[in-house]
Amino acid sequence: MEYGNHGGHGENRDAGELLKLSGEKYGDKPCIKYRDGDTVYTRSYREMYENSLSVSGYIKYLCSKRTHIAIIGKTDYEYISCLNGIFMSGNVAVPLGNDMSTEKLCTVLSLADVEFLFYDNTIAPRLDEILSGCPEMKQTVNMSEKKLFSDIYGDFTENSKYSELLHTEVDPDECAALIFTSGTTGLFKGVMLSSRGIISNVY
Repeated sequence: MEYGNHGGHGENRDAGELLKLSGEKYGDKPCIKYRDGDTVYTRSYREMYENSLSVSGYIKYLCSKRTHIAIIGKTDYEYISCLNGIFMSGNVAVPLGNDMSTEKLCTVLSLADVEFLFYDNTIAPRLDEILSGCPEMKQTVNMSEKKLFSDIYGDFTENSKYSELLHTEVDPDECAALIFTSGTTGLFKGVMLSSRGIISNVY
């Protein structure tokens, strides 16, 4: 399809390093199980790393500059690989709940200067309305498009023509995620988290 050396856990500075270490250490052992319809699928630690890396390359193919990327949808395998891919590509993740009203989503997307959106079929019926309220949005990708993601995982690999897009030097102290909450005033507040801060919370 046309598209457009690690130490202990405490030394891992970002999601990419942690996922790579896990892939090397645990290999084909099950990392995650999930259900799609009546079928239960298992993904290994190696697959989790490689698929997340593929998504990071796809993101860089679509967006050459560091940007804020929102991700809205149910927490399935593609959601996880996309969230990891945002971190690994050196961009800023803005995770939002798919139960938020369209008005609130547009407010937060604008506040966060989001230009790229990962969404799924829980959001798709409202996408046009969301985009009309967010004219600054430049790129959208539907995480529910299984064929698209199968192609991404197969095409953006170490041995592909996209290999140079797969590895990004991530500054562990730069903002990696914006987490929005509504305080007692009802106003949305964004909290910035660095890669180092996120990883330190894992262990």
